[in-house]
Amino acid sequence: MEYETFNRGELINPPIQISDLGLETKSGNALDYSQPDHLWSLVVIGDRFCSGACEKLLYLVRQSNTALGKKMNKARRYYISLDGEVDTQLSQLIEKEHPKLTVLTGEQAKVLGLFPQALAPNRFYLVDRGGWIMMSYHAPDLQAHTLNALGKDVLKDMNRLIK
Repeated sequence: MEYETFNRGELINPPIQISDLGLETKSGNALDYSQPDHLWSLVVIGDRFCSGACEKLLYLVRQSNTALGKKMNKARRYYISLDGEVDTQLSQLIEKEHPKLTVLTGEQAKVLGLFPQALAPNRFYLVDRGGWIMMSYHAPDLQAHTLNALGKDVLKDMNRLIK
């Protein structure tokens, strides 16, 4: 029996618990997704430089979050660097253009061992309120019209999921 789905992103099956990835905050503390705020999260994963496509995805998730309007406080954004702390240039960009973005670091081998598709090109992820990485979004190219359409798809999904 086939079920009709309404989501625009691609479901990750099985979903992956973000807490299992061993991610750390800037202060060196383990990511604790069990906090009572239970927010949805948009996650971009990359290296310590996040240039080119990665930077465009950061912009896209910021715009998608902002487009939620009154619901934007029910979602947060993460950037995960898998090869050490972000470099100075990226840190300055985040401070200037993405002030509410939380930067995390993770050990690439561990993350890819549990979540092999983590570094798939032109892709970002949706984490549910329970900490499950459950959906991904892919931009087949980085043209403005493609990113705009993808942003609309993310917004449709997020508006349906966020109560």
